[in-house]
Amino acid sequence: MVIPLRTPISLLRSGALSPPQKNGCIEKITLKNGAIIGRETLLKNLYRPLQSVMTDMDNDGKADIVVCEFGWVNGQLSLFKNMGNGKYQKSILSSLPGAEKMYVDDINGDGLPDLWVLFSQAREGIVQFINKGNGKFEQKKILSFPPCFGSTYFQLADMENDGEKEIIYTCGDNADYSKILKPYHGVYIFKKIGNKYKQVFFQHLNGCFKAVPADINGDGKLDLVTISFFADYTQHPNAGFALLLNNGGYSFKVDTDTSFAKIGRWLCMDVKDVTGNGKPDILLGNMPINTRNTQELKKRMDGPEFVVLQNAYSYKKLRLGRTGTD
Repeated sequence: MVIPLRTPISLLRSGALSPPQKNGCIEKITLKNGAIIGRETLLKNLYRPLQSVMTDMDNDGKADIVVCEFGWVNGQLSLFKNMGNGKYQKSILSSLPGAEKMYVDDINGDGLPDLWVLFSQAREGIVQFINKGNGKFEQKKILSFPPCFGSTYFQLADMENDGEKEIIYTCGDNADYSKILKPYHGVYIFKKIGNKYKQVFFQHLNGCFKAVPADINGDGKLDLVTISFFADYTQHPNAGFALLLNNGGYSFKVDTDTSFAKIGRWLCMDVKDVTGNGKPDILLGNMPINTRNTQELKKRMDGPEFVVLQNAYSYKKLRLGRTGTD
């Protein structure tokens, strides 16, 4: 499904999947009416950048760029200060590889943007970077995970409508040194209790790559939409795409659908109101790579690049329908 853009917009694009090489870049791309009308390289020679965010980190009126340089052995979390005239000055906030996902947030309420960052190589975990001004940051480790977890994603959301945001975290990267199904892969929820975050929920999903909170069935509670890139395609192929419907009290009903799960191997996902009906739709991105040579994966090799699942729920019955493929 192609959605025309009526006004020009700009976005940042990160590049280069080749892990060992310092050949990634950040491009500013301008779109209008669904077409690229301009592109500009802002940064280059980066270690496999997975995410970049433009934000004014020092309140000088100019948008700086923070980059998760995931890397491979070599990698880092980098801040590029906007010096004006298209020039940026680089500083390294962390020399650890594996920076994968970040959020900008004023954590301590001092008016300066801070960072939440997920690292997913070796020293896996979620770290806060508290902005002290003048390019200085104080690191605070919030959660730590073993290297075998294969951290893939996290998000902050108020799952219980109590005014406090929990951490939704997923792990499931299974492409490194121990390519076996793992009982600790799946979706976790951590709640802040006192000064620490404690686990209050876990749902086992082999190879889980993402869990996005959204009120899918319109009952006022945030559900979780999940994908698993390394699902158990032999015994439980439907779990490659699953809905966790929120019953309250950190209890969820797991719902899967064979009609969507069997056509792709979902690497990326977003949940937005694409169709304009005021309800969150689901966009699934397919990467049909057969790393295990199984029959189930072979079925997905010719799947669509992406699908859009239109949300047509009622308050009593959930119904998802595929509205487009490309």
